[in-house]
Amino acid sequence: MSSELLLNDPLSDSTPLATIVHDVVHDLESFFWVLCWLATKFNGPDTENPDFEKVEEQFYGVPRAVGFGKKQVILVPDRRNVYIVNHVTEFFEPLKATINRLAELLKEHYITRNFEGLHEKFLEVLDNAENDCRESTLPYNVWSGETSPAGYRFPKPLAELQSQEWARRHDDLLPPVAPSQCIITDVQEGQREAKRQRR
Repeated sequence: MSSELLLNDPLSDSTPLATIVHDVVHDLESFFWVLCWLATKFNGPDTENPDFEKVEEQFYGVPRAVGFGKKQVILVPDRRNVYIVNHVTEFFEPLKATINRLAELLKEHYITRNFEGLHEKFLEVLDNAENDCRESTLPYNVWSGETSPAGYRFPKPLAELQSQEWARRHDDLLPPVAPSQCIITDVQEGQREAKRQRR
């Protein structure tokens, strides 16, 4: 949840408001916090960060205290580094810069209270993050299917998984089949099963 909504107080003192109205910036900040939680809680698929307790208070606790902590992370880069960025796990290392970029973007728009175009800028930062991950200087490359230092081997390169996901989404968008067309022969079922196995 966003800091403003937790505190019911504007993030920036430069723009006093009588009441906080839920806006796009709050949804994007909530996404930012989910990203921070993932990047500090996990060190790869099914691998929890044993040091997560050091940052846990940023996500759980008394709403007012959590809101104040989140406000500090968004507004003060040093606090962001101490409470979040320095605890990002090795697996999510390429996202450190992205976390900082997103926080700065949120900060800028909270201060100006101009949320026009924020969604597009947020997506641009995330697109750049994908490119950063592809060009990562980590000793392994999740896009190629190499083994990580933690010993996790991706079953398939992420590019291949991404391609399969797009194909699945395409299939989900196909128009539904009328009940009268649902007579499936054994041959058709075999073809569908073969197609599923290729994915």
